[in-house]
Amino acid sequence: MHRSDHIKSSTNACFQLDPEVNQVIRPSTPTYHASLWNDHFSSNSTCDTKTNTINEQRIEELKKQVKSLLYLASGDLFQEVELIDNIQRLGLAYHFEIEIETMLQRIHDENIQVFNQNVDDCTNLHRVALQFRLLRQAGYYVSHDSKTSTDIFNKFKDEQGKFKSSLTSDVRCILSLYQASYLGFNGEHIMDEATDFTTKHLKSMVTQLSSRPLASEIQRALELPLQKSIDRVDARDYISTYQEDERRNESLLELAKLDYNMVQSIYQSEIREILRWWESMNIMSKLPFEIRDRVVEGYCMVLVLKSEPQYSIGRILLTKIYTIFSVLDDAFDMYGNLEELAPLAYAFQRWDVEEANELPEHMKVIFQEMLNVIDGVEVETITKGQFNGLPYLKQEIKDYTRGLLEEASMLFSGDMPTLEEWLPVALVTIGANCFLLAAVMGAKELAKKEVFDWIASKPKIIRCCYLIVRLCDDIGTFKVEQERGIILSTVTSCMKDNDISESEAVQKLQKRARSLWKDMNEECCKSNPVPMSVLKIILNFTRDAELYYAEGVDGYTNSNGRTKDIVASLLVDPIPI
Repeated sequence: MHRSDHIKSSTNACFQLDPEVNQVIRPSTPTYHASLWNDHFSSNSTCDTKTNTINEQRIEELKKQVKSLLYLASGDLFQEVELIDNIQRLGLAYHFEIEIETMLQRIHDENIQVFNQNVDDCTNLHRVALQFRLLRQAGYYVSHDSKTSTDIFNKFKDEQGKFKSSLTSDVRCILSLYQASYLGFNGEHIMDEATDFTTKHLKSMVTQLSSRPLASEIQRALELPLQKSIDRVDARDYISTYQEDERRNESLLELAKLDYNMVQSIYQSEIREILRWWESMNIMSKLPFEIRDRVVEGYCMVLVLKSEPQYSIGRILLTKIYTIFSVLDDAFDMYGNLEELAPLAYAFQRWDVEEANELPEHMKVIFQEMLNVIDGVEVETITKGQFNGLPYLKQEIKDYTRGLLEEASMLFSGDMPTLEEWLPVALVTIGANCFLLAAVMGAKELAKKEVFDWIASKPKIIRCCYLIVRLCDDIGTFKVEQERGIILSTVTSCMKDNDISESEAVQKLQKRARSLWKDMNEECCKSNPVPMSVLKIILNFTRDAELYYAEGVDGYTNSNGRTKDIVASLLVDPIPI
């Protein structure tokens, strides 16, 4: 289809158009700030080999001590769930997966003991809420007898059907119920009531607390509850909180600090390798338009999908894919020349290196670098002797680039699409399926045909994930893109479809996102043909969007605020021992 077929005059255009040259007149061209980090990782880590060896030996000693703690806690239900919660929140769960899984299975089988107790005080609510959250996080439905799983919270209500005011005397009790409430399903109205009740009281409590660590924990929870938080990011904060807890276990605390720093050193090695690749490619000097230099930020967004040390190679490959996708996105978003963008998209459809010869030089480099990255993925999977999911990944990349072209064509068309017209394209151009497939390819134990088939089928939990990510993205980038004159967005389509204001549209879409989270919660608790670890990758991808697009800010593009602090905690600043 010729470019002129896409373009027509309209006062409702997504961009201003120059009718003489059929090209977008962009109201403003953004100037992206330079990378904040490239020079920081140019040298090797100062941590010597001898220190690493000593720390590794101490970590192994402490792991044995924590395993003993788990063994000693066995049989004491409340002690078990408290210990599991601390281990998970300190970022140590990957060391004790078998022990935790065994304990949670037994706790689930015996949950009626706690859930059916008639005690309705704060202590018991804390226990019930904590157990409920841990089980649902692990994928247990938490149902018993003929009751629904959330009926267990009814005993904490008064005769008027409200949560008892006496519960507010215990801050931790309210915080536990708050965190549990975000594991609810659609239709579990008591969980919505719990969210409203606890949010109201936590907001009033946070300014009155004498304990700064507890006040900080509550503030973080109000910004992002645990179900929407990224484990690795939360672990850094929770280590500081746990250190001030009078009930802390010193062995557990020391292990958390040493392990965090040890894993951080692994991340530093990975990002140095990725930056060497980025610098050798030198792609920024080869393009006639500006792109975002956000390799380090992209790596931080990628690492949370599978943050455990053993997935190093997968993180490196996935970051390279993410980075090239970012370049592609900038090309289609910023360049505005369909005569050059269309051949690039068509080249990806054919996936033939010979196609590069027909491309302009600056488009050729984008195409060639993507092929190089995918070739690296292929070599790695063959070397590891695992199932090669490359055909699935290539198909998704084809769909993604075709979607980018369709999105660009919509921008040139002059018509604002309805939400129904826009979403099918918008859900493809977030690139989520490519990243999920690549993340699974980077985990040998998950890289199986049935897992790739399941992801490619886009089941409900994946569709929910994509839509949440798109909504977070569009809400987070809306004001900046509107200032530039780009108004193709779920926010704008929602405004048009419903004849409502921007703030009303944002509220409507945020409400939709909350409902989608409840659907995801329920899907995780159903019988699925894939391991829970695959579902956690999907959850983590969704959490990424919640974190980096929080408060209406695009934390990837504008990374010199909250994102800068996240990068520093993950990659730069070790925890003092």
